[in-house]
Amino acid sequence: MIIELYADSNSMIKVGKLVGDRISGSFNCRKGRDNAISRQTVYNVLHRFSCITAPLTPREKTPETLYIMADEKYLALQKEEVKSKAMTKAAVIFEGLQAVVKKDGNPTKRKSLVNKTTVLQAEGSIWERINEVLYQIYDMDQVKQLYVMGDGAGWLVRGYSEVKPPNGKTTFALDRFHFKQAINRISTDEGLRKMMYEYAYHNMKKDFIELVNTIKESNSERVETIEENLAYLLKHWGHYQAMNKVVKIGCSMEAAISHVVASVFSSVPKAYSRENLPLYFNYRELQQNSCDFRNIILQAMSLQKQNEKDVTISPQEFDFSIFEKKVYPDNPTIREFNKNIITPF
Repeated sequence: MIIELYADSNSMIKVGKLVGDRISGSFNCRKGRDNAISRQTVYNVLHRFSCITAPLTPREKTPETLYIMADEKYLALQKEEVKSKAMTKAAVIFEGLQAVVKKDGNPTKRKSLVNKTTVLQAEGSIWERINEVLYQIYDMDQVKQLYVMGDGAGWLVRGYSEVKPPNGKTTFALDRFHFKQAINRISTDEGLRKMMYEYAYHNMKKDFIELVNTIKESNSERVETIEENLAYLLKHWGHYQAMNKVVKIGCSMEAAISHVVASVFSSVPKAYSRENLPLYFNYRELQQNSCDFRNIILQAMSLQKQNEKDVTISPQEFDFSIFEKKVYPDNPTIREFNKNIITPF
């Protein structure tokens, strides 16, 4: 329960109070009652493992098109010689969008991701882990098109091709939010912004550049900012067109990383030890993928050997051969044994 709650709240003090109260204080009215489990005890429980690798359930069907959204989040580090941050990464794998349905069965205007799977990486490259998950839950030989979406950060553009399907291709598409954000930084005039949106949407690149140059001439004090954002827009012009003309469904990674990482790890100012972040991200990933948390922890405890902190839980395989019909040689002694002993029993 401690590990399960921590994966959803990231507060050792709060977890200690909640679990302590559930153990002995839920129906306790004595004065001065304090049933909280200490922060140190919660820490010790969390650090019983360093990584739990749990199997993900393979999908029944593999679509020809898959989508991956990815982004990074910087988290403050403690115990460092100089103030530094860890560039953590998050990715969401999904199969498309579907309308959210009300209880009465009617669809709403809200959309949700189809069969989403979350991948988290505390530090370093995330692409190897994404590949592991893809091949675990899908038959990648059937995938024809893989779209990777994000804000156009260097690690995204350089690495997205590492998840190319064997018989398909991978295309990068830029999140519209960041493209429009760069346009808004070029000018505050709503009319000019609208013209830039129209030129970009209709792939009128030459007209777009001419308009930005005109804006730059009348805003000499902002030349550096305008040029910086224009360079970003031109660099990802093709990626933006891919989003508008091909992918179309948009990218909700800003909301995803806010919910998955920021809400838990940085909504309240905190700093983490570099060696502890992979552990906390491991728990958060299990929780986000709706794993059977308590059973996973119990299995990990039963599999854990002395001084061993990395535990891999294999998919359970059952031997049903006991129910198969037995074939015995044509021997009178065995037939008599089956008749008089095994069958009555």
